[in-house]
Amino acid sequence: MPAKIHINIQEKKWSVIDLKKISKIAFKSTFKILAYSKIYKFLEVSILACNDEKMKEYNKIFRDKNRTTNVLSWPRLKNLKYKDLLDNKDISHYISYEEGTLDIGDIAISYETCFKKAKEVNLIFEDYIIHMLIHSCLHLLGFDHKKYSEFKLMNDIEIKSLNECGINNPYKKYLKI
Repeated sequence: MPAKIHINIQEKKWSVIDLKKISKIAFKSTFKILAYSKIYKFLEVSILACNDEKMKEYNKIFRDKNRTTNVLSWPRLKNLKYKDLLDNKDISHYISYEEGTLDIGDIAISYETCFKKAKEVNLIFEDYIIHMLIHSCLHLLGFDHKKYSEFKLMNDIEIKSLNECGINNPYKKYLKI
C-alpha cells in the first residue's frame, strides 16, 4: 500500500512542479530519519496548494495573524507526542483499521510566499518546498519550535531529512546550528 497524499491545487501556479512527487520525497525522508520507514506506507495527508490571499485568510482564522505565511499545518493525531517518536515507541495503534491509513493531518502551502522565501534563502524552488513539507510533516507529528530546545531538535531532524533528499542545510549560513 503506497502513502496517500491528497493534493488540492487552488492556485494554478503550482502546476509548474509535481507537488505529489515532491511531497512523497519529503514525507518519506522524514519518516526514515525518525526510524519509522515501515509506517510511511500507511501515511495519509492532505495538502492545499494555495496562494497568499487564501493563506492570509487561514492565518487570520486559525492563528489570529493578519498576514500570509509559507505553510500552515493542522495535526489530526492530537495524542501523538514527538517524544514517543524519538523513543521509537509503537505508533501502529494510530493507523485506522477501517481505512488502513495513518492520517496525520492537513497542510496549506502558499505559492507566492514560498517562491519569495526560496529566492531569499537562495534555494531552488522545489528544494524549498521539500523543506517546508518536511517542516509541516514534523508539526503534524507533534513537533514544535516554541522553546529553543524544541527548535534545535526540529531543525536537526529537518537538516537530516533534507540531507536524505540530497539538499544541503539551508540554515548553515544563517544560524550556527
